[in-house]
Amino acid sequence: IGYEETIQNVTREKLITFYHKNFTANNLIISIAGNFKPDEVTHLIEDFSFRTNYDFIENKDNLKISSQRFGFTKMQSEHVHVMAGSVINSNSFEQNLLTNLLSILLGDSFSSRLFKKVRDELGLCYNITTQPDHFRNETLFSIYFSVEQSKYEKTIDAVNQVICELLEHGLHDGELDKIKKQYIGAILLSNDNLSRKMNSNIHYHLLTNSKMNKQKSIEFIENVSEEDIMSLARDFLASKKMYTHVLYKKKVAEPIWKF
Repeated sequence: IGYEETIQNVTREKLITFYHKNFTANNLIISIAGNFKPDEVTHLIEDFSFRTNYDFIENKDNLKISSQRFGFTKMQSEHVHVMAGSVINSNSFEQNLLTNLLSILLGDSFSSRLFKKVRDELGLCYNITTQPDHFRNETLFSIYFSVEQSKYEKTIDAVNQVICELLEHGLHDGELDKIKKQYIGAILLSNDNLSRKMNSNIHYHLLTNSKMNKQKSIEFIENVSEEDIMSLARDFLASKKMYTHVLYKKKVAEPIWKF
């Protein structure tokens, strides 16, 4: 969310200036899904204008990565909460699709490698997952788990083992087809979730400046190769790029990532 010092220095004037500069008609994308007739809402959208004296903001700054690799926050919790992640430049919708496939493979499903190894096989924790967060110019890929302190180091070792195995030996036979089918199924089912559908439309437009084409996304996924996945995995899953933050009631040792 931010550092305490940064938040404390936010003034009313800074907040109002930020609001008026960024929340403008020129920065606005409207996504509508559901039972409606386009002609009936077109005139409403055309008349939707406010603070038009501000220009469209396009951030093309190069990605700035902190040299800090570990952080700790004291929190009254019986479990140690760990999140480790890295960030890469990403300004294409196709790369975001690839990142989502990598997440399904590693931790974003009950059949993922981390979930099966760390939770099902070893019984070290109840919750372990991966999550990609897509922004306009970069993507953050993170691994999260919460464990009892007595299982903290064993869980770190197990995560290391899973990721090292992936990077050294690649995908198992049939694994790529499995995660493709799982992802395509999720895309097709998302038609029933209007909120998710609207968010996808906005995100796609921000990256491509065009209308969402679900069939093109599916075709791209179907043509993804193992090397596509592995190249992205090597980019994200590099220990020298990982930042790890731990929340617990007392300080714990910094995780040592070996991948």
